[in-house]
Amino acid sequence: MNCTKQDINFVKLLMRANSDSLGFIPEKGIIRAAERNSLLIQKIENKKVGYLLFGPIKPYCDVYIWQECIDKDVRRLGAGRDVFFKLYEMAAKKFARGIKLKCAEGLESNFFWRTLGFVKISTETPNNRRKRRINHYYLKVTNDLFSSEKKE
Repeated sequence: MNCTKQDINFVKLLMRANSDSLGFIPEKGIIRAAERNSLLIQKIENKKVGYLLFGPIKPYCDVYIWQECIDKDVRRLGAGRDVFFKLYEMAAKKFARGIKLKCAEGLESNFFWRTLGFVKISTETPNNRRKRRINHYYLKVTNDLFSSEKKE
């Protein structure tokens, strides 16, 4: 496990601070993700500013982003994009087919995902406490971006 107990605590605190826009993931789920190397901690100048939780990366399968959160004070500085591209590179190197995620309608993060190239594939109206419509997004992964061969 590359993540420390302090990393787990950081995720829990940031998740709690942004609970209005995030779903709840229990501490056991965060720890399990960290043990499976499915938790990336994003830093700016050695200060933790965000995280990305995701499912397993398997060849020819889709990877699911469970949650990405960047501290409100540093949003729009590229931290969210940078941590996402770490995941994208990992997915491409393992020949994942694509990346899927869900995002509640009305959140600014919908714009963020679209700027990264995600396409909304559907919207559902779940029967949950918040009654928010949920957008489903998809991005095809290509390993061409990380090929060491030069193209002519």
